[in-house]
Amino acid sequence: MAFIFISHSQYDKQEKNFFARTINNTRILRPLLMEDKNLNNQNAGIVIRSNIMSNDCKCLVVLIGKRILFPPRYNFSFTHNWVGFEVGVASCTNKPIVVFEEDFENLNDTVPFPIPFLDHYVRYKQDDSNSNDIGRLLRDNILSPKDMVPVKIIRCPYTHCRAKYTYWIFRKMGIEERMPCPACRGLFRPFVDKNLTREDRSDHMPAGVP
Repeated sequence: MAFIFISHSQYDKQEKNFFARTINNTRILRPLLMEDKNLNNQNAGIVIRSNIMSNDCKCLVVLIGKRILFPPRYNFSFTHNWVGFEVGVASCTNKPIVVFEEDFENLNDTVPFPIPFLDHYVRYKQDDSNSNDIGRLLRDNILSPKDMVPVKIIRCPYTHCRAKYTYWIFRKMGIEERMPCPACRGLFRPFVDKNLTREDRSDHMPAGVP
């Protein structure tokens, strides 16, 4: 069965459980959480790389939760290094990287943890309606027009960043006046880069999962 590798802090339990449930509900995908795997004395880095590079791995999902910056145990670099490593492997093997960040009313609550390589950025809320549409997004990229804004390719306006990615937002949440760039964490007003289209990008999400 095809799977989605989830990169996250294991201490963001609410977020990881929400996504594990959402992915399992697609019935054709399963979530891969490394803390649930028995490594059998194998090197963790080699196992992670092998799983992400696998043909059965359809994409890397990165969860930006509050504990990703300040895990209650280990030093800060432990979680940071693993997330960075997983993003790097996915980027080098052309696996789509999808960053999910919970939508907070106060942008000051967003987590300043940049993901410099990404293909998709999704703002979401942890509720049943969002769960259904997230499942469709990850399953086959077919979205309900009443629930989500049409796909937009945007480019970060900051000269030190200039990252471009597909931006998804749930229509009932409204278009944001400002959003944090997932690649550099600078705030800006989202706009569509009319010179970019989804078809122009070789790193877009697959049309379906076999």
